[in-house]
Amino acid sequence: MSADSALAANAAAAGSQPAASPQQQPRKLNLQQESLVGEFVTAYGIDADQVIFFDDTPAPFFLFEALAQIVGALGNFREVAVTHPEIDERNGNATCEAALTLDDGRVVRNFGSSFVGDTIPGKEVNDFQTAFDIARARALRSALRLAGFDPVKRHEQSKRGEKGEETVISPEAEQRNKELAEIHALAAEAGLIVNAPGALEDKSAYYRQLQVFFPAVSSAGELSAKERAQFIALLRGIKSARERAS
Repeated sequence: MSADSALAANAAAAGSQPAASPQQQPRKLNLQQESLVGEFVTAYGIDADQVIFFDDTPAPFFLFEALAQIVGALGNFREVAVTHPEIDERNGNATCEAALTLDDGRVVRNFGSSFVGDTIPGKEVNDFQTAFDIARARALRSALRLAGFDPVKRHEQSKRGEKGEETVISPEAEQRNKELAEIHALAAEAGLIVNAPGALEDKSAYYRQLQVFFPAVSSAGELSAKERAQFIALLRGIKSARERAS
């Protein structure tokens, strides 16, 4: 399936076709965000366009090349590996796995996925290569969270001359619950879960989409970690298509 076909399929899943829209323009940063970007560019030699922000949050999202450079400079991992993407052309999805080997030999793994039709500030995911790039960043970011590595906090420690240490702080069950909560929230934002005043929550459209993408399961709770990452990306794509059509 081509990227255009995958994008159209995602929009159809949301119940509409994508509206034509211009390429997103980079959003102007506030002073706090600009200052943080400048610090990271100076300290680690990353490109400023590899750092993006969602709304006015002070927490940055680093694209893969920048995040890998930061981890190389500040991390204490024996090995950092991110797999080549697994491409699902039928659904327009790219999925990667990141594996971090800690000093004590433990290995922390997590997945990241992106979807043709996905969006991040200043960038639209209109092809598989862009989906691959975003999936790599999300996979590495997710694994780093499980290992207790926060790029901004570690940067602040480095400025104070402190050496941070990785330790697995997010148990698998806790991570699973967070991802299931995100799935439910995204499904509601995508219009697949309807809450009408005085009526029971209508999840019929949500369950239909779950069955389309994962016919062997009856609820999100049955999804593996990899499948949860994929479903989250798929829901992001449906949500984005719906927003463009509105």
